[in-house]
Amino acid sequence: MGDYDAARILVEDAMTVQRVVGDMDGIASAHYWLAQLALYQGDCGSALNLLLDSVRIFRQTRGYSYIHALGLLGHVARDKEDYKLAFECYRESLHVRVERRDTLAITQSLEDFAGLAWREGHMERAARLLGIAETICKSAGHNVPAGPDSAYQRTVEVSRQALGDEALKTAWTEGRMMGTAQGIDYALDEADHLNIGCETGD
Repeated sequence: MGDYDAARILVEDAMTVQRVVGDMDGIASAHYWLAQLALYQGDCGSALNLLLDSVRIFRQTRGYSYIHALGLLGHVARDKEDYKLAFECYRESLHVRVERRDTLAITQSLEDFAGLAWREGHMERAARLLGIAETICKSAGHNVPAGPDSAYQRTVEVSRQALGDEALKTAWTEGRMMGTAQGIDYALDEADHLNIGCETGD
């Protein structure tokens, strides 16, 4: 039996106990960890279903790992190119992070939004979001990235290749100039996310 299989059995055994005692937050967390194990084994379909169950329960319990389950569900949806679901997960997660006043978690969420933006072809939005994330993170005395460095660097490099150094710097600076509240509103703005503008004519 491999390490992942052994870990899965341990989590499933724990979840059995949690069901008996009615620990809904524990059950939600178990679904989250089972999803992690499924991803490590390349089973994205099972991971997606486990995360959907985890988030559904966390919406009731509001447990600590709620934001992480939403974030991971967003990543899975993003990698499956379900960008609408990814955006919805990131948006819900950011709302909770703001409620908790968790600066590092907010920064990581903004980096996630930036990673989604470049995948959708919105390079200037990605750069602005990185600028917003940098300002918020540094205001709390921390350095970026708040999330995985590899994902952050990929967002930076893809945006640079698409925009060029000067346009990247301009968009990044625009993001840095936004205040925290304005920056979070920008990340949450579905109209901007979808690149919807006012149309003229017929």
